[in-house]
Amino acid sequence: MACHCNKKKMETLTNHFNPIPFSPKKVQSLDIASHQSLLSTLGLWDFFHLDFDQELRTDLIKELVVFYNSKRHPYCKSYVNGLSVTLSRGALAKALHLPLKSRSRRSLVAKGGGEDGLLMLSEEEGLFLEEIVWGWLVLQNDGSMVIEEVLKFTRCVRERMLEEVDWAGLIWFMVERELSKGQDLVNCYYGSHMQILLKMLRTLLARKHIC
Repeated sequence: MACHCNKKKMETLTNHFNPIPFSPKKVQSLDIASHQSLLSTLGLWDFFHLDFDQELRTDLIKELVVFYNSKRHPYCKSYVNGLSVTLSRGALAKALHLPLKSRSRRSLVAKGGGEDGLLMLSEEEGLFLEEIVWGWLVLQNDGSMVIEEVLKFTRCVRERMLEEVDWAGLIWFMVERELSKGQDLVNCYYGSHMQILLKMLRTLLARKHIC
């Protein structure tokens, strides 16, 4: 019965599934190189130099979505080719080279070189950080989601409370939001991110020769 149900979900998802590869080229207007010092201080430099696949393994991503089970927080489960995979904010952070923990005020001050490193940000740097939220982190727009989650996140950036900014948490929120839609997911904006996560799990997946 469960097998038949899952097959039905997969067929439903296949009928309308639209994975959209993330391409940094679409946000070339952001001058990443000139903000290397800032991004390195925040632990984000490596993330901005990831190689996001443009050719997605749609078959694997669909399985990840259909079999996703969020009831076991903080470690959620899914299945790919019959193999159980554990999904979490921590696993995604590791795969995307994002800082798992927010940088402490003390560490930011030390790297900022002033009495209050958080207030050393120029207006240009503050605007740059807001732009990367909308250009690199939030890849879709939904009214309720923006009001309750993203605006709270951008407020921390705007008010220079960088020690409270959870970069990995924001992307995990967006990725899990898509996973949780299951068979009803249409536009998949984070397929490239999911694929990087699957590649990190390649040691397990290689047993079935799927990565």
